[in-house]
Amino acid sequence: MIDVQITMLALLCQYMEVRDNVLHLLRSELFTGNNRPIFDAINQCHNGLTLVILRAQLDSNNISPVKYGGDQVLSMLFTMESGEWSPTILRNYVRILQTQELERRLRLIPSIIEQAELSLEQRTARIEQLIKAQDWTESDTSLMAHTEELFNPPASVIKTHVSAIDKEIVHLEAGEVVVLAGAASIGKTALVLNIIRNNINRGIPAAIFSLEMKGKLFMSRLACAELRINGKAMRSGKVSDEQKAEIYALAKKWERFLVIDDVSRTLSDIVRKIRRLNKQGIGLFAIDYLQLVVPPPSRGNREQDLSTITRTLKDLANELNIVIIELSQLSREHQKRDNQRPKLADLRESGAIEQDADFVWFIYYPEYYKQEGTMPGELEVELVIGKGRQTGRATPKFKFLMWCGAIPDEQDIIEQKQLVLANEPEWPSTDIDDAVPVQPSANFNALELPLTDDDLPF
Repeated sequence: MIDVQITMLALLCQYMEVRDNVLHLLRSELFTGNNRPIFDAINQCHNGLTLVILRAQLDSNNISPVKYGGDQVLSMLFTMESGEWSPTILRNYVRILQTQELERRLRLIPSIIEQAELSLEQRTARIEQLIKAQDWTESDTSLMAHTEELFNPPASVIKTHVSAIDKEIVHLEAGEVVVLAGAASIGKTALVLNIIRNNINRGIPAAIFSLEMKGKLFMSRLACAELRINGKAMRSGKVSDEQKAEIYALAKKWERFLVIDDVSRTLSDIVRKIRRLNKQGIGLFAIDYLQLVVPPPSRGNREQDLSTITRTLKDLANELNIVIIELSQLSREHQKRDNQRPKLADLRESGAIEQDADFVWFIYYPEYYKQEGTMPGELEVELVIGKGRQTGRATPKFKFLMWCGAIPDEQDIIEQKQLVLANEPEWPSTDIDDAVPVQPSANFNALELPLTDDDLPF
């Protein structure tokens, strides 16, 4: 028979990704005997975990080797075969541990009943306290509470502030995951940057994990879209002193609202940073792009690895009540069809991506697939909504300014032609003063003009 406590401790010892996924769901009371002090020590080791570090933490807690089984037990936890794992398997282990703890509590009830020195009311109160002490991670919200939420939506909903899109989806709610897919350089990053730009302009903080592009290029593209600066002029350094001053002023304004992470690569790092940033008030996240995220070590194939990534991010969105926009590549097969408008089957490693997403959006415009000629300065772009759990399918259209990377919209709170920074609007206050963003101003200081990077797609 598998000892779930030992298996969980072994997984916690061997995999940092496991600790990131479930450590916050576990409590000391879920473990018994020698296992409890070991779990407590693991829970206190925040900066990596090795046999030496774990033993040192146990010593620091004044736990003698007799109470946890000594080095033989610790060595076993770091070397035993703990089996395959996934976020779903881990959560099942947590539920088993919780059920076992409840059973242990229930077995105490007869002894409480037999305590004749206690009154009936005292025995009843102790039994109720014993049962209520069980801390289930499952929702116990009543049906009426869920119904009230339907007609009193939370204030934390996210809009794209592109009216054609919002007309179809209304808004994005906490816990939802959007997959934004398209062919290479078709405009996925440009759209997500415009969504982020529209939100930070309204005082809604956001963070983006850039696994492909340097942070300074993100800042360059945001500035071009916001200030309507020609992308080629920015790349070649042909920007005026006045425009440079506007860029620095813009960076200073956005400093409290925007985090750009171009360092994190592994799923573990991304999950850990999302948790930290969410505690500092950020509820909108974007990942560019999904196929570049490094999964936890496994013996599975690429599709299974991607399933672990998408399931983990969906569980995280639900747990933290955040919105995550995941950019994804398309397979090249759709380019071989006569009708090149993308569909769900075109998602690369599509099964897991489609299953775990609340929305799947595709960017499409026919000009992209033409082999000859140059792109016009302004395009009409289709957003093919291939999946919408509550909204259904639709194909909203919007204008895209190729020359600066902006999506003009009548809902913009910033003037379309010219941004006057001298008379700054009063920005909504947020409580993220303690956030540790990648400083936009620092990114602009590093913005060498002309730019020398090989790729600055708009």
